[in-house]
Amino acid sequence: MKWLAVLFVLFNPPEFYNNYWQANVQPGAVWSDAANWSRGIPGLRDRAVFLYPQSATDDVIVDSSVQPKKILVSRRTVFVGEGIITVQPDSAAHWDMAIEVNQAAAEAVFDCDVTVLGTTDYVSDVRNYGTLTFNGPLTLTNTAYSRPVNFNAPGTTVINGDLQNHCGIRVASSTVRIDGRGTTTGYGSLLMRGGRLELSRENALAPGTAVNFDSGTIAANGAHQHLGVLDIADNNVVLDLTGSASVVTFSDSSGAGWGSGRLIITNEASAVVRFAGSGLTSSQIGQVVGADAVRTNGYLYLTSLSRSNQLSGAGAEISVLSDDDGIGRFFAGVKLFSDRSYTLTEEVPDFLAGSLFLRSSITTVSVEVVKSGILTVLTPESQQYFSSRVEDVEALGFIRITAPELFQLFGDLSANKVRVYQKHVEVGEQYDFGKWTVVLGFSDAWNCEWSDSRTLYNGIRLPGIWPPEDINPSSTAPMPVPYLEKVPTVIPIDVGRQLFVDDFLIEETDLVRTFHYPEKYAGNPVLSPETELELDPISGLAVAAPKSGGLWWDPDEQIFKLWYEAGWLRTICYAESTNGIDWVRPDLGGNSNQVLPAGLRTDSWTVVRDWWTDDPDSNYKIFVRGPGGSALGAMCFESPDGLTFGDYTMSGVMGDRSTMFYNPFRRKWVFSLRASFAGRGRARHYREADDFISGSQWDAQNLDGSDWQYGQPVVWTGADQLDPPDPDIGLTPQLYNLDAVAYESIMLGFYQIWRGPNNEDCLGVPKITELNFAYSRDGFHWDRPDRTTAIASSREAGTWDRGYVQSLGNICVLRGDEIWFYYTGFAGDESRPASGMYANGAMGLATLRRDGFASMDAAQSGALLTRPLTFSGSHLFVNADVSNGSLRADVLDQSGAVIAQSVLFEGDSTIHRMDGIDLSALSGQSVRFRFTVENGALYSFWVSPDETGRSDGYVAGGGPGHTGPTDTVGVGSLMGFEE
Repeated sequence: MKWLAVLFVLFNPPEFYNNYWQANVQPGAVWSDAANWSRGIPGLRDRAVFLYPQSATDDVIVDSSVQPKKILVSRRTVFVGEGIITVQPDSAAHWDMAIEVNQAAAEAVFDCDVTVLGTTDYVSDVRNYGTLTFNGPLTLTNTAYSRPVNFNAPGTTVINGDLQNHCGIRVASSTVRIDGRGTTTGYGSLLMRGGRLELSRENALAPGTAVNFDSGTIAANGAHQHLGVLDIADNNVVLDLTGSASVVTFSDSSGAGWGSGRLIITNEASAVVRFAGSGLTSSQIGQVVGADAVRTNGYLYLTSLSRSNQLSGAGAEISVLSDDDGIGRFFAGVKLFSDRSYTLTEEVPDFLAGSLFLRSSITTVSVEVVKSGILTVLTPESQQYFSSRVEDVEALGFIRITAPELFQLFGDLSANKVRVYQKHVEVGEQYDFGKWTVVLGFSDAWNCEWSDSRTLYNGIRLPGIWPPEDINPSSTAPMPVPYLEKVPTVIPIDVGRQLFVDDFLIEETDLVRTFHYPEKYAGNPVLSPETELELDPISGLAVAAPKSGGLWWDPDEQIFKLWYEAGWLRTICYAESTNGIDWVRPDLGGNSNQVLPAGLRTDSWTVVRDWWTDDPDSNYKIFVRGPGGSALGAMCFESPDGLTFGDYTMSGVMGDRSTMFYNPFRRKWVFSLRASFAGRGRARHYREADDFISGSQWDAQNLDGSDWQYGQPVVWTGADQLDPPDPDIGLTPQLYNLDAVAYESIMLGFYQIWRGPNNEDCLGVPKITELNFAYSRDGFHWDRPDRTTAIASSREAGTWDRGYVQSLGNICVLRGDEIWFYYTGFAGDESRPASGMYANGAMGLATLRRDGFASMDAAQSGALLTRPLTFSGSHLFVNADVSNGSLRADVLDQSGAVIAQSVLFEGDSTIHRMDGIDLSALSGQSVRFRFTVENGALYSFWVSPDETGRSDGYVAGGGPGHTGPTDTVGVGSLMGFEE
């Protein structure tokens, strides 16, 4: 009889074999090793069974393309690797299990590619009693695309990676959540047969996916879904719009043969369900529970017509199609219309106060949605002056917000009381609102005129809310830099040398960025306390140092002019130099070089040369914040020469170490105001203004950054979690001060980072503050890609800059092919433990190659391709050191074809013209540059209007050879240095 049994097995083989992953396999073992399996590497008739728990991070390495018949997991198992698992169920049954997690405590995590490949006659089954997660790509397919993959059993399946749905998804008793950052493609349908499907990412199912809804729940969790035809059977089904920003769009479903079931919509008042085309039949609309039907913009909306609370979610972004006077803030007293003098009353609801609104004509306003979100409109309820647009607004699908029922928009007539309406609007929708309609609550708005005024020299477009008001004072995360996340499509480069301090200009490269730091001058200090004022007999704390002060080149007199602090928190004095090293203290009267009027004292202060004023009495702006740790104002002066101080205007309040600077890219005076954010310590508030004196007036702010109100300086920046603490002191770093200046095409900043110790622990030794470079292309957001200290405290007893290193207000000046950074340092005095930390302050110098903040380097050979650029000049210049290698520049058109190529450059120059390229014919056209570097470093490039190599960028505090605030001389600055 044994031979009969053998024949039975031969002619009736088992459906599959269990092939076990061995219990003694070490973590990190590979699938392709036959020794790891009970029956060798699983094949098409093997069920790969995982009974034993392995490592939580690398259970099974899928190192090749593998094809088991099924996978069964009974414990926690993680699949990683570059291989692909293709599960191919093909049993004789109509249903065939492909993947099974067979216990509530079991978990399968696929961090690799997985394909479920069914056959024409069988439904592939994903049976999950525990937790099943696909982080890698998941493909659902069938040899004839005719059978779906069925998700059943009570566990939760999460699809985080890319999903290719070719054969359809059938959800039965499981919960399936499509989440993460993946994308979904494929033309398979969705069959809901119970269970719950959660759509938690944008287009979690491919746009146009047909939905056959027999039973269960579909939940849209705050994302947009664009689905196909909706078909309902005889059971009641639920569409759960749990996310306030949920928008679910179906295609025209009026021809679908609905059964007798009902579509129950929950939480619909804060979300949107809509149908394209004809939408639904009247009979189908009658089967919808929980919403009303409104037709507008080519869609049928299922929505509630009113609710008490406002919609939640971000405001839409709109393009303005009608005439207007721009954006305003919705506060009491603001002018409401461009062609009327009516102003907003005090009755404005709290949730609308401060919103952006369009100051449009009272007769009409038209907008187009360019980014989806919430839009709010106001319209009178009364028809007394034929001004109510209630019916029109409701016909457009806007929901009335009934708290408040009405409020007085302007004046005191009851006819001017308005209703509030809101709607989640979609990209491409246009709205034409009639008389007396106010549009507000959007996140940003644009028209051609605004686009020009809010687009910067480098193509960066500022948002409508500026300066930003959403910086969290308690967050220690690095400051976000929006223009690096969303770079302009084409970057204009007419202003200044183009630096490689970030990736703003770079499309792709295999060069390596290297950061560089100033080298301290061997002859430091270049200014030390000598005079009676500087030795300060009152306090005995000798100081001759600028702190933030000011040091500017005067091209008319051909000298450097320095404003520095004499004595600790005592007064301001003035000095001059022809070479930047040797300083003379001129007698300004009374055998003194003091310029701050007697009776006034300094704590933190700045002197800025104003090159842009038409008033000869205002050539210098001077900001002096006197001593005192509480919130105080600063004295704001204007002076014809920086030596004659007149009357001052007292500013709004700030902390003690506050300064100011000028941003010429935007023609704004910027006040860098000391704050003290809760949990972070010393930090910064920001205030910008067109006019220095009038702009110094602001509403008092909380220095801890809390309870910000419109009209106050905004929360700006501080030290963050990437700033390293001093290894010996161990305290969390704080931002002591922030100075900035325009250098070429960027704002160059110095973050003065405090590392401690606390004042009471210094005992005559100066606290450690040091300088770290920061770069900004919009004047507000600072990129700090390298936290290495640029100018450090020596920390050594007996050195002049042992600690308390501070930046010059205008950061630096230019001297030939170098940047000269003047800085303050303190030696301290340990014989005076109470106050000696502030003793013996002096000024030193550190130098850096022109544009030398960062270079793009190649040890052997590499290339850098820029993003699309435009310019009006004709000569390509570079700053490069290829003394042991070479540099070539190619010009590429929009198709990527090389249309010009330079001669090789071999040498070291801070201003070299790339011969062989004439760019004049490309003026105004979009092109890319490709720089190929052999064994060298590229620091910057620019396109000059003439052969001098002038950059028309800003030159910080100026320098010999320069004639003003910008580089108009090119190589002339090198000759000026030599002279």
